[in-house]
Amino acid sequence: TEHLKKLFREKKLYFDVVLGSDVHEKGDEHISLFAKAAGVSRDEFCSQALLLGDGPADMRMGRKNGIFSVGITTTVSEGALIRAGANRTISRLREVLPLF
Repeated sequence: TEHLKKLFREKKLYFDVVLGSDVHEKGDEHISLFAKAAGVSRDEFCSQALLLGDGPADMRMGRKNGIFSVGITTTVSEGALIRAGANRTISRLREVLPLF
């Protein structure tokens, strides 16, 4: 996480919250921390969030928490992402912007 923060600063990429799995294992705790940073309840955060991930674990986490989840088919097939809970899939990152 500290390495990512350093890279973001060097590239002048500014974010309110940067979380990695080196301190908190990827999962429900990340969602709670993002909600807290946004100043909203966990339920409100989940109802408004978009989870972008490239693995079935990401999609399962999104489905479990009621988060609209978009799977990127760069490492896993579209079918595997959908079976794991993806609401949508994309093959290129640039395809995510029209979803907003």
